[in-house]
Amino acid sequence: MTIAMGNVTLTISTAKSGVVGNSTINDMTLVPGNNTLPMTGILDQPKILASLQKDGTVEMLITGKDAIYNGQHLVYYVGSLILYWLTRPEREGK
Repeated sequence: MTIAMGNVTLTISTAKSGVVGNSTINDMTLVPGNNTLPMTGILDQPKILASLQKDGTVEMLITGKDAIYNGQHLVYYVGSLILYWLTRPEREGK
């Protein structure tokens, strides 16, 4: 099953600093198997640096905020995106 979700906006947070930025995946389409998609984003670097752990990583919480396909807000997809939280450690400078 292939799912076209349109332009998807994600919120990026850390436990220490709260919301540190957002990211967008344009024309997001999910297909069976691996889905590797490019994303662009804006991050508040001072908040990221304030969230650094001792090992030099930042644990980011990524959750869905919006999905727009052909000008229509896809509220049924947004509901699913909000429920799914992705936690990802990143090294400083990556």
